[in-house]
Amino acid sequence: MYFNIERKEAPYYLTKDIGLSPIPHMHTHVEMVFITKGKTMCAADDKKALAEAGDVFISFPNQIHYYDDLEPAKHYIIIFSPDICPEFEKIFSQGVPECPVLKGFSRQKKIKNILEGVFREKPTGPFRDVAVRARLLLLLCELMPDMVIQKRTGCDGDTLKRIISYCYENYKTSVSLESAAARLGVSKYYISHLFQEKLGMGFKEYINFMRVQAACDLLHVRGKTITEIAYDVGFENPRTFNRCFLAVKHMTPRQYRALPAEERFGE
Repeated sequence: MYFNIERKEAPYYLTKDIGLSPIPHMHTHVEMVFITKGKTMCAADDKKALAEAGDVFISFPNQIHYYDDLEPAKHYIIIFSPDICPEFEKIFSQGVPECPVLKGFSRQKKIKNILEGVFREKPTGPFRDVAVRARLLLLLCELMPDMVIQKRTGCDGDTLKRIISYCYENYKTSVSLESAAARLGVSKYYISHLFQEKLGMGFKEYINFMRVQAACDLLHVRGKTITEIAYDVGFENPRTFNRCFLAVKHMTPRQYRALPAEERFGE
């Protein structure tokens, strides 16, 4: 599960899973998602595009991105620091994709072979990082020529990233639109406008969304009651927690806790 501004320290991360994160988040790494089954609406900043089986989604560093699964999406994710691919540093630092989804690319035999090679690498070994970097470069060489890159523009994005960072640091407290506006020196009306325009939700809804996503992790842990979890993630009372959880996950916390792990989509 992701939380908005992620602090990533490792040079790369490789995962295979079902379900993609619906919560807007960002980090200083590049994120590539190869969809093998299902459908998800992908967003990177103000760009949205449908990704289906065979498509590839790419988010550049510091782009706010999230996913809305229309069908639980089986996928491979590669997240890597642009520092390990300096040949593409200028592209990653100065531009963003005009459209974040490349249609049909993960079906191509050459790309499938490279991707499978990345995930076949042994978890340890003196040359693993070198081998992964080599295959990442091959993937980028195949994908980038077909991606239209536009120059990064707009100060709204910088302001939104500041607000999201503040939300990440304070969502477990009694944070409000007014307290965020006062702390950041930004009009609360402007914050509301940015959230509705860029994220399609209100400030309070976003905070509650974050709290529900945090609760999903804690519901996997034995020993904590649902009431304790409600307070741990910042809700004022269990009733509000249950109402918000039902609105986001379409089930109660108790029902979610009882689900088999493979059915907990969207984490």
